[in-house]
Order: sequence, then structure tokens, then C-alpha cells
Amino acid sequence: MLTSSAGGMSLLDELIACVHYRILLCMDEGALSSMGSCSHSLHQIARSQALWQRLAMCRDRLAAARFLGSFSPDARRPVVTTEGPSPYLPCSRFVPSSMHSGASGALNGEGTIDWRDVCRHLNKCMAERPWEEVPEASNGRSAALWTDLTDDGNGADDGAPNEPPPTGATLLGSQSPHVFWIGGDRLLGLAGGYSPDVVGGSAIHPLREIYLMDLPDISDSHATLTRPDLSVKKLDCGTANGRLPHGHPSVNGCACDFDALRSTIFFFGGGTPHAEVYHATSALRLEGWDGANPTAQWQVVSSPGSIESDEIPLARQGVKGTVYCDEFVIFGGRLQGGRCTNDVWSLNLEGDSFSSPPTLPWRRLDCDGQAPSPRVWHSACQAVHGQWFIYGGSTWQFEEPAEPHDFRSLFVLHIAERRWSSLAAASPTRPPWAVAACLLPLGCCQLLLLGGTLPHKLGATGLNAHSLRHWRSWYNRLDEPWVFDLRSGEWTPRGAAVALPSDVRDAVAVAERREQCRRRTSGRGVGGEGRNSRRFWCEDPKK
Repeated sequence: MLTSSAGGMSLLDELIACVHYRILLCMDEGALSSMGSCSHSLHQIARSQALWQRLAMCRDRLAAARFLGSFSPDARRPVVTTEGPSPYLPCSRFVPSSMHSGASGALNGEGTIDWRDVCRHLNKCMAERPWEEVPEASNGRSAALWTDLTDDGNGADDGAPNEPPPTGATLLGSQSPHVFWIGGDRLLGLAGGYSPDVVGGSAIHPLREIYLMDLPDISDSHATLTRPDLSVKKLDCGTANGRLPHGHPSVNGCACDFDALRSTIFFFGGGTPHAEVYHATSALRLEGWDGANPTAQWQVVSSPGSIESDEIPLARQGVKGTVYCDEFVIFGGRLQGGRCTNDVWSLNLEGDSFSSPPTLPWRRLDCDGQAPSPRVWHSACQAVHGQWFIYGGSTWQFEEPAEPHDFRSLFVLHIAERRWSSLAAASPTRPPWAVAACLLPLGCCQLLLLGGTLPHKLGATGLNAHSLRHWRSWYNRLDEPWVFDLRSGEWTPRGAAVALPSDVRDAVAVAERREQCRRRTSGRGVGGEGRNSRRFWCEDPKK
């Protein structure tokens, strides 16, 4: 009998194992998990962590990094292709100190990644729902809690609305800020833009601040969640040898996303439609973010061709972008002058290098299926495996369109397939049409939608003295988010309580005691339309 040098295994057995291994790589996580033990060889290979590791890494290179965190060496290792003949890959290990509750189930007691569990979490048909609905018999408690992570008691909110923000504030953020999870408990934040007008305004002044934020450890369920300590450090990111004196020209309304494998945030566009709109492409390089002294440096990204030859996307703002494998994909936005678009462009990242400013080509993508209508300030997020979800936005009109529109439809761009599709809601219950709302993936089987503005509620006259008196009605409440379930295809409203600052909490306690005394004497309930009623009483009214 022919034998190999690896543990006395026959060449025939090794060949069978390799064939079985390639068969298994063609199956998805659900089929692998439900596979029987009719073949002893298949059964043994299916138990191998190397198979599940390769399956997780090959299908979507960023999925494992987004699940495990970019600090994990396993998530950052070179991509393993299916061309390797040996099914016996070593299962990597890493120190799990930078990995917390989101992926804790994927670790066994020794800190080794359970890649089979990772694949389960990356499969929407098998993953657990991060936010299950709270039963009606929950005594009115909310399953979510808003809490401040930094104290604003140093004057950040004390100035008049039309005055510049104070320079001594710990953390600045206004219109169109961006926050990225870099890994572990570490975030990077860009402040966005600042409007000098009392409410909104077309003139946006950029805020150039970039922050390193280390989240507090609140893993202890008994810890106080109100204003935990947040470590904030302002970063000096350079000027790219003078080519970017203030970083990316305008973070307001730009497309951007974090590439965990390249440790880089890519940017495109941004600006204001009535001032200047940009078509610049930039990169913010991150180094040492798994240590005590992280750095970030701006870098110019050049592209061959010209706008006139349709080789570079037109300047735009209110645009969205996402990184998938070796692409930075952008969609939509508003051009100079106000016209909105629904085109899709891709920046090829394969030639990207830290050593010198890269030259990366853009190209327009022709996608099959029904694309969303032209829009600006839409919501977008990528879950896993190149599914990019688009919701909301508008052409920035002040009235409801007379004709039927698709701004309340949930669209999906399947990036690898270059194909659009839409997800029809299984029930008529849907969130209100919103512009500039936040859409986030909850694992791979739920989407979270919160906030947003409602410019179409202003009416044909737009901003005037009357509408300014009712400006609160233009915005969705943050304590009333919505969740879309990718399995059932249903939108459901949720409630999120608010952890109040200590001074406000004490005032509320006094008010509650006074109200209890008043109710004992008058028999009346809590009511009123006072100015601060929403601030104090923010429990979900539906429960």
C-alpha cells in the first residue's frame, strides 16, 4: 500500500480526504451543520476547526474581522484560498483580552477560537438574534438603555446655538460625525461639521478633530451605567506632506468605511450642496492600535482618468460607502447644484500600499435588478457576505411626493453579484420615512434603525418662523428605534430607556415624590406638555 510521510496515512486516504474537503467547502454553514455521519471521513473533516476557519475567511475576508475585531491575529491573517491541497491547517490562537461580549461564545476556556461557532454567527439562518423582543409581561422594562459615555459638564452645551463650539470641550461632534469600531474597546471618531445657524442651515463649518476613544468596561451587569468613564484622546493625523492640510476636505456628508485588514479608513466626497462639494479620495492609516500608543496619518489617494471621461465619480455629498473584500463601493448622493443620483462606483483597493500614496482606479458598476431611486442622506450598512442595505433618504424635498416612492423600501446591493434586490416587508408595520437616520447591523440577522430627520414634514414653504417653532416634530426619537428581522422580513418598533445624569436623576426623583403626593390628594395622573417632559419621561409608551 502506498503511504505518505504524514502520520502513515495512505495516499489514497489523503486523496479521499482532500476530495471530501473540497466538497465541504462548497457547502454553506447550514448544510455543514446538518450533515449526517454517513461517511466517517466526512464526519471527521467536519469536526476540524481548520475547515470552519477556512470557510469563515474565504467567503468574506472582512466578516471574521468584523466579528472577532481587527486586533485578532486570526482575523488579520492572510486569506486562505481553496487551492491549498491539505485539509489539515493548524487552528490559530490569540489572546482574547481584546474580544468581549459580542464574540465571547466563539471562545472556549483556553482562548482558542471555535470557528464553527463563528460560522454559525455569520449565517443569518442560524445566528442568535441579538435583540429579542421583550415579552409583554416584562413590567414595562425596556431591553435597551441609552447612557452618556462622557460628561458634558465642561461647557460644551452652554453656548448659544449660533456661537462656535467651545475649544475646551472634551469631545466635539455635530452634523455628520463618524464613529468606527477599530477593535476591542477602542473607537475612532471624526467630529463632522458645525452649523452656525440656530436650526440646521446650508453653511457647514468643518470640525477637524479626530479622537481615539477607549470604552469603559461595563461587562459587570451590576455596574452603574450612567456616565461611565470614557477615555478620549485627540489625535494629530498630519497633513499628508501638505496635500491635506486639514485632513479629508470635508467629513460632512462623505462616504467612508473602515477596512480592518488594511487598518485604513477610506473617504470619498463630502461638502455642502450650496457651497463646495468634493470628489477627493483620501485614506486615514492606523498603526499600533492594539497597543498603548496608536497613531493615524492622512494619505492622499490618486486615481487615473478624469471626471469628464467618466473614470472618476462626480463630486457629491450625502453619499454612503462600504468596504467589501478589495473594493470601496459608494452609492448615491447629491451633486453640486442639488441634483441627486443613484449610481454605484467601486474603488479597486488591490494595489493599496502603506509605503507610498497609492494610485487606485475608480470604475462605475452596472448592477442588475431595480436600483433605488436617486437620493441623498440615505441610511446604509453592511451585515456580512457583501450584502449592503440601503433605506430611506430623499431628494431633500419639503413635501411628500405626489407620486409613489421607494424611500420606505429596504434595498440590498449584493456586491459580489453586482445585483440589486429589495426586501418586501412581511407586515404593513414600517418605520416612518426618515432622512439621515442611522442603520446598523445587529449581528447578521437583524438591522437597527434609529433617529433621522423628516424634512418632508415642513411643507412647501420650507423653513419659516412657524415651522421653526415646531422643529422637534422634524426628528424621530432616539428612544423609539426599529428593528428589521432578516429572517421573518418584519419591522418591529422597540423601546430604549434613557439613563439620566445624576443631577437630572435626582430632580426626577424629587418630581416623582411630589407627584405621588399630588396624586394621593387629587387622584390625577402624571401629565402635561411641559418643555422638559420628553427629557424626563422617556420610557417606551407602548409597554
